[in-house]
Amino acid sequence: ARGKPEKEKKKKVKSEKADKLLKSEKQVKKDKAEKKSRQEKEKNKKKKVGRTEQDAHLKPAKPFTQNPRKSVTDLLGPFEGKRRLLLITAPKAENSMYVQQRDEYLESFCKMATRKVSVITIFGPVSNSTMKIDHFQLDNEKPMRVVDDEDLVDQHLISELRKEYGMTYNDFFMVLTDVDLRVKQYYEVPIAMKSVFDLIDTFQSRIKDMEKQKKDGIICKEDKKQSLENFLSRFRWRRRLLVISAPNDEDWAYSQQLSALSGQACNFGLRHITVLKLLGVGEEVGGVLELFPINGSSVVEREDVPAHLVKDIRNYFQVSPEYFSMLLVGKDGNVKSWYPSPMGSMGIVYDLIDWMQLRRQEMAIQQSLGMRCPEDEYAGYGYHSYHQGYQEGYQEDSRHHGSYPHGYPY
Repeated sequence: ARGKPEKEKKKKVKSEKADKLLKSEKQVKKDKAEKKSRQEKEKNKKKKVGRTEQDAHLKPAKPFTQNPRKSVTDLLGPFEGKRRLLLITAPKAENSMYVQQRDEYLESFCKMATRKVSVITIFGPVSNSTMKIDHFQLDNEKPMRVVDDEDLVDQHLISELRKEYGMTYNDFFMVLTDVDLRVKQYYEVPIAMKSVFDLIDTFQSRIKDMEKQKKDGIICKEDKKQSLENFLSRFRWRRRLLVISAPNDEDWAYSQQLSALSGQACNFGLRHITVLKLLGVGEEVGGVLELFPINGSSVVEREDVPAHLVKDIRNYFQVSPEYFSMLLVGKDGNVKSWYPSPMGSMGIVYDLIDWMQLRRQEMAIQQSLGMRCPEDEYAGYGYHSYHQGYQEGYQEDSRHHGSYPHGYPY
């Protein structure tokens, strides 16, 4: 009889323990739930704080949880409606095309700022890129918010940005947008910023800006004299220059050369040749620039070259005003060949050009489009087969030019 109450006692203790356990579990769950709701409130608070701080162009407070992946929309949000973008890709910061383009826009700070341009540059191969962002702003403008460092190396974000603007190659490439961040123009080679500015100035959004800036008296000081660098940059990576210099237009050698050039508009156009004639000695100097349409049509645009530029060009290429001379300048801006006496036949010049690496690419495109000159003595140039000896001789010669990639000049 004594054993029975003891058993009941044990049962009672057991059930009390179970109750306690149940209660403590409930309590733990309750505590957890309360803690969670406290965290949620805290999180929401932080989010709100982050948002207001962001609006004030400050770094947002970081919430407890890991930040979700930033999208292109997040990155470009602050630019929309306020800035025009110049997006550039380059294999590396030392890339010659990029350096040339960068120098171009850095020389035009005020013009970039008045046009509200921000430059986003992506360096490196598609699979492993870094990004840098430069804003060109006037002194009275509210500074743009600085992009977080981690975003500048975020491969996913950079990859999405590349896709968004069709910049999926490892080469130099440039895209211009308006303030709606939509693409207005693609550029595969560096371009004079004047062309970019002229295009921007046709945008509806820019016309309104211009009126306001005019009212506010915001004007960029213009250099009256065109610099040699600006003049030559028009042609770099776009045109080859055939520079012809003579003491006067009655010079025998000059007349001979002009005869050889007549009827060559199509061949010049297809080879992207621009002719630059420099005449005169002393103070009596002048020049003419002849632009041949690249589709091979015979309509030639002519521009006068001012005296100060004629002198600068002669100095730059070390051409004596006293004697006839002709030189071929490649798209990379380097002299490819000198001709101290007139070339009766342009065939040799065409041969030289048609061996250039960039020209090979142009020829392939032109052939696919069926672009060629009417049958004349030079019609086949660029499309005929070359004999091996000439090719070897030329490659031998090109080894002296360290600046040419793959042993071919441009």
